[in-house]
Amino acid sequence: MLDAYKLASEFLIFTPGLPMDNVPNTRLLGPSARLGVNHCHSLVSLSMGDRLGLVAFGGIATRLPVEGWPSIPGWRFLVPPEWNTATDRLIPWDRAGLSFVDLIASVDAVITKPGYGTFTEAACNGTAVLAQVRPDWPETPYFESWMAKNARFLTVPERTIHSGDLAEVLEDLLLQPRPPVPKPSGVAEACDIILKTLNKQHM
Repeated sequence: MLDAYKLASEFLIFTPGLPMDNVPNTRLLGPSARLGVNHCHSLVSLSMGDRLGLVAFGGIATRLPVEGWPSIPGWRFLVPPEWNTATDRLIPWDRAGLSFVDLIASVDAVITKPGYGTFTEAACNGTAVLAQVRPDWPETPYFESWMAKNARFLTVPERTIHSGDLAEVLEDLLLQPRPPVPKPSGVAEACDIILKTLNKQHM
């Protein structure tokens, strides 16, 4: 793979990501993320005026034992519909009738694991993130460093996520000052570079 990467005239790296110091001709781009629409007012009927957390673990088939989580005063959680659970504090997110990125933009916090899409979309939509630690993943330190500068962001051990002992850490998360929201400029930058490269090849 490295040999193939080195043959590229431009090696594009979306922020945040591995530095790829052993690949020549790298070009660092801005983040790649979709911007959602904040529908927090239309979610009041779901939250009953409480804070809403979105539990989303990306493409990894993780089923958290949310039914055993202790009740956290003032919080309700939107959970994946495929988990087949619905209580007064656990709400399948399809009931909101919103796209996933609009959900990210509308909730108070996302509870997740380190992953590019969820991290960048939460940060670029100004939503706080509580993430399970993932020490065995090479991108983790780069993702966490970027998130710490660009979002309200905290990490907790896996056992904390599974136990649902989140009341104090969620309070600490939302007390963090809001940093400037990063702009998801990466896709436009990548398209510009690719088009210029193709134009040169056809001149």
